Amino acid sequence: MKIVFIFILLLTWLDLGTGASVARAQDGLEPPAIEALADAPRPAETGAHATEIRLRVTLDAEGQVTDVEVLSAEHEALAEAAREAVARSRFRPARRHGQPIPSRFELVYAFPAEPEPPAEEALPVEEEPAEPGDATAEAPEPSPPEEEAAPDEADLDALPRFGATGTAVTAAEERRRSVEAVDVVELDDARQRTADLGEVLARTEGVTVRRSGGLGSQERLSLVGLEGRQIRTFIDGIPAQYMGFGMGIANVPVGLVDRVEIYRGVVPVRYGADAVGGAIDLVSDLETVGSRGTVSYQTGSFGTHRLAANGRVRDARTGFFARGSAYFDHAENDYDVDARVADSRGRIEERRVSLENAEYQSAGVVAEAGFSGRPKARLASIRAFFTDHERHIPHNIVMTVPYGKVRYGHQDVGALLRYENDFFGRKVSVALAAGFVAHRVDFYDRGDCVVDWFGNCVRTLTTPGEMTAGGRNIETLERTTFLRSSFVLRPAEGHAITLSISPSYAARETVREAVATSTLTGRGSDGRLVVGLEHEYTRAPFQNSFFVKSYAQWLSADDRVFGSDVTYRVDQHTFGLGDAFRLELARDVALKASYEWATRLPESDEYFGDGVLTLHNFALRPERSHNANLSLDARYERERFGVLRGDVAFFARRLSNLIWLVAGTDTFNFENVGEARSIGSTASFSYRSPGDWVDVRGNLTYQDFRNITEEGRYADVYGDRVPNRPFFEAAGEATFGKSDLITARDRLSLLWGFRYVHEYFLTYESRGTAGSKVTIPSQFVMHAAVRYVVTRERRTISTVIEAQNLANAVVYDFYGVQRPRRAIYAKLAIDL
Repeated sequence: MKIVFIFILLLTWLDLGTGASVARAQDGLEPPAIEALADAPRPAETGAHATEIRLRVTLDAEGQVTDVEVLSAEHEALAEAAREAVARSRFRPARRHGQPIPSRFELVYAFPAEPEPPAEEALPVEEEPAEPGDATAEAPEPSPPEEEAAPDEADLDALPRFGATGTAVTAAEERRRSVEAVDVVELDDARQRTADLGEVLARTEGVTVRRSGGLGSQERLSLVGLEGRQIRTFIDGIPAQYMGFGMGIANVPVGLVDRVEIYRGVVPVRYGADAVGGAIDLVSDLETVGSRGTVSYQTGSFGTHRLAANGRVRDARTGFFARGSAYFDHAENDYDVDARVADSRGRIEERRVSLENAEYQSAGVVAEAGFSGRPKARLASIRAFFTDHERHIPHNIVMTVPYGKVRYGHQDVGALLRYENDFFGRKVSVALAAGFVAHRVDFYDRGDCVVDWFGNCVRTLTTPGEMTAGGRNIETLERTTFLRSSFVLRPAEGHAITLSISPSYAARETVREAVATSTLTGRGSDGRLVVGLEHEYTRAPFQNSFFVKSYAQWLSADDRVFGSDVTYRVDQHTFGLGDAFRLELARDVALKASYEWATRLPESDEYFGDGVLTLHNFALRPERSHNANLSLDARYERERFGVLRGDVAFFARRLSNLIWLVAGTDTFNFENVGEARSIGSTASFSYRSPGDWVDVRGNLTYQDFRNITEEGRYADVYGDRVPNRPFFEAAGEATFGKSDLITARDRLSLLWGFRYVHEYFLTYESRGTAGSKVTIPSQFVMHAAVRYVVTRERRTISTVIEAQNLANAVVYDFYGVQRPRRAIYAKLAIDL
């Protein structure tokens, strides 16, 4: 009731100052338009003849210019004058169903022959650009000279001289059209929903997110079969562990992320990272122009509360900007599970109980300030952040023993400096990011009671420690300094050479008051250097990228063996290479292929352990993999039909020195387990009807991931599927919506979706008798939601009520560990 009351008040506030309604295109999309074009004084040294400057302009959702790129110009001084003039100009933003959205388009700025008046005085400013052709505001392709445009395209001659003449796409669509093997998940819809980022990713083809419980629980991320550290995760191009989310990205608040870029097996050199399974980059809203703010609050089952806010301001005259974001999450995670409980006579029976000691709490703040859009710096900023996470551990790995006072947490504090700029008329581009982060891990297991599933103390322990006798109270501190540098040279049209240099150094110290098992003592360090060199060639309809990479690592650590201190050192160097190409077979039909001989250096906690549940192993060797991808993407759009998009992809992986997290009774250990190969495919489709009445999308993933080790401990299971990994998954969702239902520029949507995971073996299928083989059962989980959105100028308010696990199914991601059953959530989000 409180949310409904707040919604009514805000709806009344949004109605204030509402002007005349804006006519919308039939498909709900309005292109951007020029409101006022600033004058560009002509430099004296450029002559008096007529000339044109081709620019690519990027607008944010407020119509503010965020970037102006010079595509062609006969004189650098003219190009700079035109660029600065367009940056000062006013535009009306593109809109979708009345809601402002970012856009990008090409613009021709004309300098007339003197003494004619400036170009903008001779041209109308209210003339509309070409009608877009799709949901990303794609303008029609320019027609060849003396030829008429296709019947479904706008007449380019009707455009203003300075109007859009090329594509106008979002940054997400631009990434999809690149040569890279990448899937892009835009989160505009997800920010108005209650599903967390882990659930959003799990509904994407090729991605699996498994968890050991509710919000904040341990996660395992998989991308077409490869998982964990085989996949690198980033936030704005910086490794997630350097940005305060070393615990995993599934619990990153959706409100802080603009889109997710998923790279299948081939990682671009600009990331300066090693990976054999691909990469996932969480891209936040990096725009610096204009003032904007958002806030959201979510509440629901299992004591869940999630609050997120972000905002930015910028001074157009000086280019100074400031932006920040903050979040707070809390969940009791007291959902019901089926457990084996002793009755009053000591007999074991299965009963449904609520989890105890499963609380999760997380908070964080990010602040950034700097200058953007200046001649000497496209971007120069400093960012500082602080995050704090704490979760309680309610039971052992297989959910057979409850715990009462075991908890785990970590804190991160750090800073990041960024500088980006173009030189010599964009022939050279430089991007630098340098930072420092202090990562502190705290693990506590000093409980003095054995508890039952109801939280009652049933027996006092003679020595503290619920997980192991003697208990643990460990604090680990890791300080990391890193640099990400990228230099791009464009020696000729269609050619770009990129050099990426990415060093990092981490120093780790473990302090322990009480430890019952062997973990690292003293100090350790992990230094690494990843260098990449890439040549990209573009000549329509063909793009190709060839690259080489070099990996080096220097590691040392202290340990205590039989009472003596021992120092371990690891120095290693290797390299890799790859190629990717894209061929546009027809308009909106593209073929992509890519290959990489990839390397992944073991992470410091794989060598050292995490100071908590994972023990050290200094014998680890780097993983190597041959990764190949082939995909076909097609898009079909007609005004009366709607928009249909489909993608089918095939992948192959052959890994050596496979690093696998092996579970013991209470602890884990990383080991090299030999060789494996994986082949499979993914497919996805989406359809949006005219007027957005119906939006349907779905995907499926199949993989055949098998052990091919011919000697050693896994030779007897040669040819078996690698266990404990799903091999067939599918997901789908349908949305039914109606705009202008109650008031102008509102929208009511009803959503239903599902996720299916086929059963799979927990262990190798060749081992054990038929009756002893354990499987994770097939699971079919549904969700549904009702959402209402109202837009007034720059203000948008959305409310949603969503049910997760609609059928109240028993859900397992790991053997014996039950996930939450049916849950109801409500969310209120406001864009200012």
